[in-house]
Amino acid sequence: MSIAALVLGIFSFVISLIPIIGLVSIIPAITSIVLAIIDLVKKSKTKGISITGLILSGLALLIMIVYVVIASIMPLHFLDNNFSSLQSNSIFSNMIENNKTEDNNTSHNSNDQSDPIDINNENNIDIGNNVNSGNNFNNITNNNGNNTNTNNNSNNSTGNNNGWRNNVYAKNETATVDGLKVTCVSANTNFQGYHEYANIRSGYTVVKADFQFENTSTNNIYISFDDFDCHADAEDYDYFYSVDNATFAVSLPSGDTYQASVYFLVPSNSNRIVIEFEPNTLSDREIRFTIQ
Repeated sequence: MSIAALVLGIFSFVISLIPIIGLVSIIPAITSIVLAIIDLVKKSKTKGISITGLILSGLALLIMIVYVVIASIMPLHFLDNNFSSLQSNSIFSNMIENNKTEDNNTSHNSNDQSDPIDINNENNIDIGNNVNSGNNFNNITNNNGNNTNTNNNSNNSTGNNNGWRNNVYAKNETATVDGLKVTCVSANTNFQGYHEYANIRSGYTVVKADFQFENTSTNNIYISFDDFDCHADAEDYDYFYSVDNATFAVSLPSGDTYQASVYFLVPSNSNRIVIEFEPNTLSDREIRFTIQ
């Protein structure tokens, strides 16, 4: 039995040294350990051989554990590097920006076309009603003027409601989008708390912005770091991942609050830095916060 434990121990140790293929040595290694332990319990005279087989089998198992750990870490490191590269891909970023620009133009055009039609229809209806009721021309003119003012006020209100893309907020100002209150509570345009191995390009700095969210709607609202974009002097810049807890994704229940920070890598000489937030709601609305 001790001889079998030694042979299996030698075999499993040698096979374990071969990458990937070495994982199959787990079966002879475990068998060798069992045989060696049985031989040692029986207190046979060949316990030295059993101990040797036990040590070799243990080393084989240890090598296999190292293989498994390396195989688990490498894909995560690969995905992290490639995700950062994807964020910095200019073609991908330009495609997203072009789509957003087309959406903006479509939204503005639809608003511009609808407002005059609503005003004319309401004025015509009011005038027709006044004529049918036998009121004189002065009353019609006055009513028409009053209605025009009312329509102008309603159009201004509609413009404010649909003008989220043009709304820019400063730090400590709160914007409400579909029941979600968003506040940029603080910002640091020269953040230094990143990882020591982070690759900071020459002439660039890390921007950190702290946000507070409050869900005042009746539904859960999903919030993640991917809802944010950064524009420095009208140019788009990449998200910065080399910080502890740089990413986040939560489903915020109704009535709850949440705080999180976002990080971006921008040129050090940027004159104007704006962080844009687009929530995951049914409406297509974006708000911007000027942090410099």
